[in-house]
Amino acid sequence: MASDLPLAEAGGDWLRSGDASARLTAYSKAREAGLCVACSLMCAGCRAVDLLAQAVTPAGESTCAMCLDTLKNVGEAVDTICEVLDRAGYLDMKQVTLDVTIPRCIAVRAAMWVHHIGGAEQGEPVGFRTLPDARGILTSALAAAVRERGVTIELQNPDVTLVVDYMHSEADADLAPLWRRLGYKEAKNYSKWSKGKAVAVDPCWPPTRMVEEHLAAMKDVADLGTPFPPPAAPAALQTAHRRIPLLIAGRYLKYDREMPQSPWLINGKRMGRSSVHEELAKPMLPVIFPNGMGRNSALPKKARYDEADALVAAIGNIKLHSAGREDIDVRMFGDGRPFMLEVPNPPLLGIDQALLEKMEDAVNAVDGSVAIVAGSLKTVTREYFMTLAEGSEKKQKEYRMVVWVARALTDDDLARLERSEFTVEQKTPMRVLHRRTLSTRPKTVHKLTVHRVINKHWLVMDITTQAGMYIKEFVNGDRGRTVPSIASLCDCPADIIQLDVINVFCDL
Repeated sequence: MASDLPLAEAGGDWLRSGDASARLTAYSKAREAGLCVACSLMCAGCRAVDLLAQAVTPAGESTCAMCLDTLKNVGEAVDTICEVLDRAGYLDMKQVTLDVTIPRCIAVRAAMWVHHIGGAEQGEPVGFRTLPDARGILTSALAAAVRERGVTIELQNPDVTLVVDYMHSEADADLAPLWRRLGYKEAKNYSKWSKGKAVAVDPCWPPTRMVEEHLAAMKDVADLGTPFPPPAAPAALQTAHRRIPLLIAGRYLKYDREMPQSPWLINGKRMGRSSVHEELAKPMLPVIFPNGMGRNSALPKKARYDEADALVAAIGNIKLHSAGREDIDVRMFGDGRPFMLEVPNPPLLGIDQALLEKMEDAVNAVDGSVAIVAGSLKTVTREYFMTLAEGSEKKQKEYRMVVWVARALTDDDLARLERSEFTVEQKTPMRVLHRRTLSTRPKTVHKLTVHRVINKHWLVMDITTQAGMYIKEFVNGDRGRTVPSIASLCDCPADIIQLDVINVFCDL
C-alpha cells in the first residue's frame, strides 16, 4: 500500500521521517488489513492531531475496522453539518461549536489494532505511549473542514452547539473483551456487564471516559485478544443543533395563599392550585415560541408534535431559579422576589424590549395570582445566576406575620418582643428534616417589632432577618429547636396564623 502514501499528504512526510522503515512497515500492514489512512497512521505511531485530521482515504474501500469510518468520511459529515446549519439559518453565525460523540467501542478497537499492527513481539506497538484520541482527532478534522466552508468555530460561550453523534449497532458487543478482562460477568440482556447480578439496560453506560480509563490502566493490551474484523456497516451519523438557553430575569409578586412556587405532587396528587413556575412560564411560552413548540428538540419526544402536550412538557422543561422561595401559604409583596427563567433551545437568539414587555403583559393579564413587577423583565447571562444564588443566602428579607400567643400579654411582654440585632440558633426544622441535613444554623434577626396589637392574644409583627431563616419555627419554637423564639420570649405556646414576605433586599 506504499503507493497511496501521497494521499496522506503531510502524513506521508511523517512516515518517511524518523524510523521510516518501522513506520512504513506498520502503515502498510494496517492498510493491507483494511484500515483507513488515519487509523493506519495511528497504528504506525502517529499522534499528531493536525496530521491525522488531514488524512484522506480513497473512495470505495470497505468499512474501517478501527474507526468504523468516522475518520474516513469527514467530507460527507461536513456536508451534512453545513446543510443542518444552513437549514437552521446559522451558516453565517460567528459563534458555533461542535459537540462530537463516537461509539465507545472505538477506544477498544483502537487499542486492539494499534497493538496488533505495531508489533506484538515487543509487547508494545511502534510509538505507542497513550491510546489514540479518536474523538479529538475527529473533532479537529470536522472543525477544520467546517472553517473552510466559512463557519467560525467558537469554543467559548457559543450561541449554537451542533451535536455530531456517531452511532453503531455493535458498540456494546465490542466491549465484551474489556469487561471480561476486568472480571465482569455478562448480564442476561447482553447490553450491560456487572460484577454481581444482571442489571437493567442503560444505553449511556458505560461512559466513554470509563472505557478509556480502563484501557489506559491495562498493563498488556494484548489480553483483549484478536482485533475485531470490519463491521458490516459503518457508524451512522446523526446531527442536531441546540441554542444557548434564553435567560429571562425579573421580579414576581404572589397574591395566592394556595400556590406553591414549583409544581407540588404527593403520591400523584397535586397540592395547591397551580404554581408560580407555571403561572410565569405558561403565558410567556407563546411569545418565546411564536410558531409553536411542536418541533422544539428540547422537549420530550412524546410531546414534541402535540401542541397542547408540548405546552405542558415545555413548562416542566423550563427551569425556574429564584432568590429563595416562599411556602405555599405565604404571599410575596413589596418589590417582588428576584427570579430567572431558563428556556432551553429557544427559537430566537435575542429578545428585544418589546418582546419582554409583551411577556410581562401576558403574565399580568391572567388571573392576578402571580404578577411581574412592571419593567423588571430583562435578558441576562450565566453570571446573573451566581448573583441570584448568593442573594438567596446572604441578603435580608422583611416579613409581616399574624401571631397568636396562648396567654394574655402585658405591656412588659410587648416591650420584650421589640428587639434588634440578635442571633437565633435554628436546628433543622422537623418539617424539612426529610430533605435537609441535620445541623444548627445561626441566623441574624436585624429587627423585630410589634406592628399592631389586635388584642391581648393576637399580634401583627414585622421582622427583618438574614435570608434563609425559618420564620414559622421562629414563632412556635419548633419544640425547642429554635432559640430564642416568640414562644420562649413570651414563655407560652405561640403560633403563626398568616405570613407575608414584605420585601427581599437584593440588588439585582
